Amino acid sequence: MVSHSVFMATMPKKHSKKSNTASRVESLSQLKKTIASQQKTIVTQEKTIATQAKTIATQARELRQAAEQQTATSEILGVIASSPTDLQPVLDAVAENAARLCESNDAVIHRVDGDLLRRVAHYGHVPAPPGKGEEVPLSHGWIAGRAVVDRETIHVHDIMAELETEFPESKSHHERLGTHTILATPLLHGGIPIGTIMIRRTEVRPFSAKQIALLKTFADQAVIAIENVRLFKELQDRNRDLTEALEQQTATSEILSVISSSPTDVQPVFDTIVKNAAKLCEGTGASVIRFDGELLHLIAHYNVSTEVREAMERMFPRQPTRELAIERAILTSTAIHVPTFTKTLNTGITSRSSHGSEHSWLHHYCVTDAPSELSG
Repeated sequence: MVSHSVFMATMPKKHSKKSNTASRVESLSQLKKTIASQQKTIVTQEKTIATQAKTIATQARELRQAAEQQTATSEILGVIASSPTDLQPVLDAVAENAARLCESNDAVIHRVDGDLLRRVAHYGHVPAPPGKGEEVPLSHGWIAGRAVVDRETIHVHDIMAELETEFPESKSHHERLGTHTILATPLLHGGIPIGTIMIRRTEVRPFSAKQIALLKTFADQAVIAIENVRLFKELQDRNRDLTEALEQQTATSEILSVISSSPTDVQPVFDTIVKNAAKLCEGTGASVIRFDGELLHLIAHYNVSTEVREAMERMFPRQPTRELAIERAILTSTAIHVPTFTKTLNTGITSRSSHGSEHSWLHHYCVTDAPSELSG
């Protein structure tokens, strides 16, 4: 009975060991599964982080590019504002920024000039011998010419592969320069091409869609600059014409007023005429000479030195000869213009004044029914 009791007492111990082992095995298996799941989670998170990092890098690059484009635009607009009548600094800035932001080796801007495209701006390191490439034909055989003729952007991935079939006319030019990828877009004003901007790479690397769009933006800016200068100069010309017309009208009114107030004395009239002639013609001085049919008489002068006035008074009255340009104006009944007052065999005019300064002279004749009068 005792041994049986002992045997019955040891049975639970063996059963407990098996249960513990199974439990441990199950726990280990569950742990492995947990670790595997966590590893998968970590891998997924790493992929997510990598994707986010790429997204952040892309966004950072786009923000940097946007900032660079904004800076370039601001720079170009600043040059336009500071050079309202000088186009060259603006085109230089456009070419430089186009080459830099589009990652090309150079940038060239041409303007239409008859049947040619004339180079007006260049930036970059593509070799271009002096005098060559400054003018290119306005034809399909040249990339810039084709962009203008077709009025559309031309993108050639590798010009060397298309020289024989598409651009044989410019074959030697491109072989000499060693360019490969070329992008050209026309400068359009109201749909009319007025030029082109072209960027080039010395390797085969096509431009991206963003770079193509960016070059079109630079083309628009170049057109704005060209039109801005044209309109500004046109406005200046109109203002100058209006100013000159107003000055002439004022001078005419002044002369008529003097005539009206001095019906019996012509001297104030001639004094007023000579003063306004010098002023409106931007001369340093002026004189009026009267020809009575036989002799020349000095009757008025304006803004001449005492020395010159005394010399002139000693010369007149005198008979007209061909010695002086003022006399030739009378003898030939034509205006005589001496751009540089130099001594020649034909004129016999002294080359310099007593002060050693060069002059320009304009002599004009006036014919009436009465004896002639000459203003000079």
